[in-house]
Amino acid sequence: MRSLPRFSIKNPVTVSMIVLAVLLLGFISYSRLGTNLMPEIDNPRLFVDIDAGERPPAEIEKQLVVPIEALVVRQKGVANVESGIMAGRARLTISYSWDSDMDQAFLELQKVLSPYSNREDVEELNISRFNPNADPVVQIALYDSLGRNLNQLRLLVENVLRPELVRLEGVADVALAGEREFVVEVQANSSAMSAFGITLEQIAGKINDFNQNVSGGYIEEKGQRYVVRGSSAISKPSDIESLVIKMAGTDRESGNAGSPVLLKDIADIRIMEDRPSSMVSIDGEDCLGLYIYKENRYNTVEMTGSVFETLNEFSSNHPGIKMEIVENQGEFIEASVAEVSESAMLGILFAVVVLFLFLRNWGATLVVSIAIPLSVVATFGLMYFNDLTLNLMTLGGLALGAGMLVDNAIIVLENIYRLLEKGKSLKDAAIEGAGSVGGAIVASTLTTVVVFLPIVYLQGVSGEFFKDQAWTVAFSLFCSLGVALMVVPLLSTKLIGRKRSVATSKPLKWGFYHKILRKALDHKGFVLISAVLLMAGSYALLPFVGSSFLPDASSDELEIEVTLPPGTRLESTNETLLSVSQSIRQIMPEGSLRWIYAHSGPAVTESGQSFSRGENEGFLKVAFSEVSKSASGVLASALDSLFAGVNGLELHYGQTEPALQSLSANDESPFVLEVRGADADVLKATTSEIADMLSQSSDLINVFTSFEEEAPEIDIRIDRMKAGMLGLSIQNIISQVQASLQKQDAGSIEESGNRTEIKVSGKELNIVDLASLEIVNGDAIYRLNELARIEVGHEPGEILRDNQSRVGKVYAGVLPGEPFDKVVERVEALVADMAIPPGYRVEVTGDEQRRKESFSQLLFALMLSVVLVYMVMAAQFESLIHPFTILLTIPLAGVGTILTFLLLGISFNIMAFIGVVMLGGIAVNDSIILVDAINQYKTQGLQLREAVLNAARDRLRPILMTSLTTMLALFPLALSIGRSASLRSPLAIAVIAGLFTSTLLTLVVIPCVYELFDRDGRKQRRAI
Repeated sequence: MRSLPRFSIKNPVTVSMIVLAVLLLGFISYSRLGTNLMPEIDNPRLFVDIDAGERPPAEIEKQLVVPIEALVVRQKGVANVESGIMAGRARLTISYSWDSDMDQAFLELQKVLSPYSNREDVEELNISRFNPNADPVVQIALYDSLGRNLNQLRLLVENVLRPELVRLEGVADVALAGEREFVVEVQANSSAMSAFGITLEQIAGKINDFNQNVSGGYIEEKGQRYVVRGSSAISKPSDIESLVIKMAGTDRESGNAGSPVLLKDIADIRIMEDRPSSMVSIDGEDCLGLYIYKENRYNTVEMTGSVFETLNEFSSNHPGIKMEIVENQGEFIEASVAEVSESAMLGILFAVVVLFLFLRNWGATLVVSIAIPLSVVATFGLMYFNDLTLNLMTLGGLALGAGMLVDNAIIVLENIYRLLEKGKSLKDAAIEGAGSVGGAIVASTLTTVVVFLPIVYLQGVSGEFFKDQAWTVAFSLFCSLGVALMVVPLLSTKLIGRKRSVATSKPLKWGFYHKILRKALDHKGFVLISAVLLMAGSYALLPFVGSSFLPDASSDELEIEVTLPPGTRLESTNETLLSVSQSIRQIMPEGSLRWIYAHSGPAVTESGQSFSRGENEGFLKVAFSEVSKSASGVLASALDSLFAGVNGLELHYGQTEPALQSLSANDESPFVLEVRGADADVLKATTSEIADMLSQSSDLINVFTSFEEEAPEIDIRIDRMKAGMLGLSIQNIISQVQASLQKQDAGSIEESGNRTEIKVSGKELNIVDLASLEIVNGDAIYRLNELARIEVGHEPGEILRDNQSRVGKVYAGVLPGEPFDKVVERVEALVADMAIPPGYRVEVTGDEQRRKESFSQLLFALMLSVVLVYMVMAAQFESLIHPFTILLTIPLAGVGTILTFLLLGISFNIMAFIGVVMLGGIAVNDSIILVDAINQYKTQGLQLREAVLNAARDRLRPILMTSLTTMLALFPLALSIGRSASLRSPLAIAVIAGLFTSTLLTLVVIPCVYELFDRDGRKQRRAI
């Protein structure tokens, strides 16, 4: 391995040009790397939305959903099919395996379902793909301090701000919520309409007929061409007052033309505020909600940056308009990325300080300090060419690698430094020092890299999520290896002093360690038994640590979904949200809240992921003054207790931390329990019984089921015989009923560039009024109760299906800090004591199912990585025995991780598991360095004990240096401070704790194991 160091020292200009080229390409690549919160995770899902008119759920299930499910499950790559069926509509969610070609799957699904899209009983069938940008990346609350009403503010936003935003690159859509529009209300007098035999449809039709400009062709005369146009468009509300709706008293026989019935004779015409479709407020003050959506795969930070430039310009040009940022994913990404970057830089600084304390030479410290950024910049080039982005995972990989980046350089430099202390020349020390440890650092680099190979091949969310991090760490380590073998020897000859005397004392005293190691080698059995007992005891404590799918979120926001009984009007929903907001302000200490944002009513756009909200639903966003893990849990518990006795009110809580939302699925709560069975009534009763029992559990909060309350409905059962005899069609009757209940669109008035809608309506009807509603058929007038029987009932609720079986679901939240698997165990024990009907099955899904799947895959990755590490070491040492000695380091590392998580009260999650997988490659590096040195001394003819002691003496300093630099580089990441800290902290803690124990135990246990195994080998050779 001396060829590369020798080449670099003999050709300094060539190596310098290579370094400059790498730096140039690296900086260019860095400038072109995209910035995102998380790696792009394209969930392999397709959605089938069915609109079936007003048909009941059971009928839609039997005639449409069941046969479609039977077709879909036979398609290639389909892993799961879920269905949600409500009155008049249904949605099928089809999940595919992660290696599926989704373009091909989309085309095949279209082909299979094309017969259903043409059926008469299907009004619309739409197939859509999973859209990761279905939620807005920017949410703004807009209000006016100058007293302008919301309609004036809406016009200003729609005419000025929205066009500017839509034109921006990366902006997919801009939607408004809570807007208030003024309309020209034409409220007809029912008595007058009855007297003249006029219907609301006729009034709306007449207004539309006269409210238009019609092209009449053209006339040519004397070489001129005249365009003929009929102008009748209404320009102001007073114009429609004199519209002739009907000629009353017309008698064709007598020739009496009758008298005109003007619109003002039968209706009141006024300009008024229309009923809103949604209502939005900030801290109790009505406002507009501005929701901005991003184009798929566009850089979020760039898009939000240009959006806020436009918003700031708009605000400066329109004094008085105030903006409150409700959500800004771009700012969150920038803050999170900056925190990780700062943590990495701070970690590198710690590593440099450690180097100086050990080497006590500015030149040597400067060599490694130059090697670190060189390795990082080279990594940017490889990231760019592999289409990676700067996100929490790749930057976390760089921060993780920051400590390991210096490992190779430290080992090479320390060996050069040691040879210089022995009196060798600078050039010889550089060549021999780098060459003698070349094999060791290649092996240690490969063992760390091969650990990440199984992660790259993982499928599912875990594989997609950690793949970018695996590539980044691998790239950085390969770059550091090249720098250590080529650049460090060259820099050593230039920056380390040329004249050095033989050292009379070691920079690091090792006498204490020498005594301990000698005693350990003399009592190998005791040491090994103690190590085995320590490992066994630690791993026995693992069940007490507990486990969960995701870390406990720490966020400065809490989102509360509010659901009222179906049929609740928007105004009542808004009042309820304001009441909950007031309760929140009373519960939370003064100064702990920044703002409370409330949105009542339907979502501004169809999300593409779930059914749109109705008027009985809404949400609150609560922003705390600082990031906290406990504030949201305390508030959720308090609200749950406060509103537990309110019938029909459901509050569902969710942390609004985008870093964790990328990993979570679409479940409404982390805890989900499914009940499977055939009969809907039994399923509902069993699910409700389980929910009632779980609501008494102290582990769970906010327990609710998937069975919604049935919405009130009025069923008009028309007498077909009577209607037929009177010459009335079903469509004629229902259209007149619909016209009486809903405002009729009668065109619009355009005045000063602003468009005002014209709405025609009658008086508001109650159930008694509906029965006596007049149905007009020519000159004949009938009452609705003469033609139909009116029944008041309830609309059926939602039906859920999963893999062609009906399911009922129980949702619940779990208090932060409680290990999720322990909660699940206690819930399963409670359910096991219940009398579940025969043929019905109960299973905990949601986060628990994802936890089991992820842990299973990561355990496979850990086992495979250990096998690969063994293979690399066996090839390096040409031995089948010594790799087993080194592999003992991995379970020793697990001791520290388990004990640390137990002491800190942190549950084991997938982030911590990834840290353990990484430990499989990191922890063995110290053992490789030590065993490699022992082998070299044995090759030189030293006795086994002497070779072990000399190797331990020579490698003590590089082992401590590399371990400390790696741990200190990760220490800033381990601190649970800042945004997305809950995501990165468990991984860093797992690596630091495991590396700490593995380093200390490696220095004592591994020499004992090596000597034991090697002695057995000699005995076997003597016997031969």
